[in-house]
Amino acid sequence: MKKIGLILTAAILTFGLISITAFKPMTPRPSANGQGTLTVGDETRHFSFSANTLENSSVEGSGQLTYTAGGIKIEYTIDCMTRVGNTATMSGVVTSITGTTAWQVGWNCWFKVVDNGEGSNAAPDEITLLFASPNALPCQTNFNLGLNPIEGGNIQVKN
Repeated sequence: MKKIGLILTAAILTFGLISITAFKPMTPRPSANGQGTLTVGDETRHFSFSANTLENSSVEGSGQLTYTAGGIKIEYTIDCMTRVGNTATMSGVVTSITGTTAWQVGWNCWFKVVDNGEGSNAAPDEITLLFASPNALPCQTNFNLGLNPIEGGNIQVKN
């Protein structure tokens, strides 16, 4: 009986040691995600997005913007992100449009977000309007679009 207990203990310790050495902790990489509501004039817009920097430094993500008044829904990929402190600037390509808009699938899009922290004492997080163009819109470019406080939801920019 003692022999079985010793073998079992040795097996558990060996498995634990292998588990600890086999998995190295992941290095944090920049990411940004969020969802919320924004009112522009008398129009309410809902947005959501998620972007992650991969191990090879490329960026992968997607987002969606819905205009409630006009029944417009715009979906896009995110393939570029720059992060400076609590601010992330992202760009990508429009992949789907439902409803009537001058925008077209295949156009490039760009936006910026600011994570102003958590809790009731933090200022509201902020987002620019989604900007789209048939021309290239690198995320490193600052288009000087005004930031708008979001009314509901949360934006997180992480390293």
